[in-house]
Amino acid sequence: MTDYDLQLMVYRNGPTFVAIGAAGDFFSYKGGVYRGECADSINHGVLLYGWDDESWHMQNSWGEGWGYGGHFYLPRGENKCGVQLEAANVIL
Repeated sequence: MTDYDLQLMVYRNGPTFVAIGAAGDFFSYKGGVYRGECADSINHGVLLYGWDDESWHMQNSWGEGWGYGGHFYLPRGENKCGVQLEAANVIL
């Protein structure tokens, strides 16, 4: 799926579950757009709820002590951590 397809899915359907490849420094992420390492395969589900010109806005299930109050940001346009590979609801 393209970056645009994922954006359209969230726009039409609201928050959408996506799968990513979490690894390495992702586990100690504290804020900003994540540009660190990712797993070679999909291994973790998160909630994608929005975007801006630079990043996807997501919420993790690891609580408010992780990331930016439980939220994190992946760069748009580069399929970082495989974010564009698997989404839960494709309703077009």
